[in-house]
Amino acid sequence: MSKEELKLLMQRQFGASAKYHTCSACEMSADELITLLERKGKFIISERGVETARDKICNH
Repeated sequence: MSKEELKLLMQRQFGASAKYHTCSACEMSADELITLLERKGKFIISERGVETARDKICNH
């Protein structure tokens, strides 16, 4: 799944104006959340699309 496909899925599921929260940030748009997770290494962008780095997921 590409970043754009992920964003569209998030919009369909939660609405275009949804705000997202993590343990380190709040009130983010889908674009901001995807960017944050990518910057922190929690999302890895590859030729297969967006993947989750399981070893970087918070468990709190």
